[in-house]
Amino acid sequence: MQSILSDVTGGSEDIHYAMFVDHNGNIIADTDSELIGSKSNDENIKLALTGKQATGVELTEKYGATYEVVKPVFAENGTLVGVASIGLSLEKNAVALADIVAGTLIEVILSSIVISVILLFVISKLLSPLKKSAEIALNKNA
Repeated sequence: MQSILSDVTGGSEDIHYAMFVDHNGNIIADTDSELIGSKSNDENIKLALTGKQATGVELTEKYGATYEVVKPVFAENGTLVGVASIGLSLEKNAVALADIVAGTLIEVILSSIVISVILLFVISKLLSPLKKSAEIALNKNA
């Protein structure tokens, strides 16, 4: 089981961790070998031990932003064998999101400047006849 998890993660930067927990909540395989044999206190794993799939985003000092997917594993007869959990990096997504936000912000600012210039031009053209009418009216009264 441990070698399968090592093969799955394969040194990928996109996968922070992978683990398998037995039906009692004991970690029997983990990419962090120090955790093997300990009991999991992860809320998503506890939920998956009831037979429901769980997902969530967690922020840790060790891994940073991680998307966790936790799935119950059943035997052919339907008995819960344990839970498989994998933590996927959100780092690339955060960088991509920051790029999108920055690009959108630049587009909004440039669009606002262009619209402002167009509006100033249109308003000055619309007010030009009024200005001429006012000058004519002032000259007649003088």
